[in-house]
Amino acid sequence: MSNLDFGENWFTYPNVYIGMINNSRPNGILVELGAWKGRSSHFLVSKAREKSPDISIHIVDTWQGSHEHTEEAKKGIYEKFIENMKAFEGSYIAHKMTTNEAANLFEDGSLDGVFIDADHTYEAVKRDIQNWMPKVRKGGILAGHDYVSGWPGVIQAVNELVSGFSTSQQCWIKKC
Repeated sequence: MSNLDFGENWFTYPNVYIGMINNSRPNGILVELGAWKGRSSHFLVSKAREKSPDISIHIVDTWQGSHEHTEEAKKGIYEKFIENMKAFEGSYIAHKMTTNEAANLFEDGSLDGVFIDADHTYEAVKRDIQNWMPKVRKGGILAGHDYVSGWPGVIQAVNELVSGFSTSQQCWIKKC
C-alpha cells in the first residue's frame, strides 16, 4: 500500500465494514456512498474479495468534493481514486453521479448493505436515508459515518429517520 496516495485518514470504521461484509450473502451487493480518494473503498473491496469474489461492490461519488473541501483539495480526486483502486480494477463498479441518481439503479430489497458517507448536510443525509433504506434487504445493513458532534446534520437526520440503530467507530448502524 506504500504507493497509494489516500491523503487524509478519515477511515475510522474498519469493523463496521467487516460487519457489513460478514453479513453479506456470498453473491450479495454492497454499496458505498462517498469515496473521496478511495481509502475506505480499497478496504471494502479487499475484505469483500476475501469472503467471496461474487460480492458485487458499487461505489458512488461525484468526485467533486463538497462545501467543506477547498478547491485545491478537489483537484484530480477521481483520478487519485482510480489510481488508488488500480489493484481492484474489474472488482467494483464506480458510479460517478449523485447518490440520488444512483439510488434509481437498484431495486428495493436488493442490497446487502449500504454505507452513507457522502454529503454531510442534514438535508443530504436525510435524503440518502430515505432513498437507500428501502433498497436494503431484510436482514441487511444500512449504516453511515460521522455520527459525531462535529456533524450535527448527520445526527439529526439519523435520529429522526432511523430507529433501533447502534453506534460504533463514529458510525451509526441499522440492521434492517
